[in-house]
Amino acid sequence: MSEDDYIFHFAINLISACSLKFNVPVLVIRIALNHLNFLIQDGAVTIKQQHQQFAMQKLGSIRSEVIHDYVKYLKLQVSSEYFL
Repeated sequence: MSEDDYIFHFAINLISACSLKFNVPVLVIRIALNHLNFLIQDGAVTIKQQHQQFAMQKLGSIRSEVIHDYVKYLKLQVSSEYFL
């Protein structure tokens, strides 16, 4: 497992775990998601196909308030019906 893989999996698992606990404020989830996005934008983390597949597996456990940014930042292919 590369450093990119470790960082990506850690961040997605953290976001997923925080999303499942409703006593965790949405702000905490947004901070983790935004930090992952900054790492992606800066080139510190490269999104690979297996990363997107892993992120898609976690899609059902992501809090609805951040789902749009989650899909956008990770460049996931999700049908528009999913958001309804």
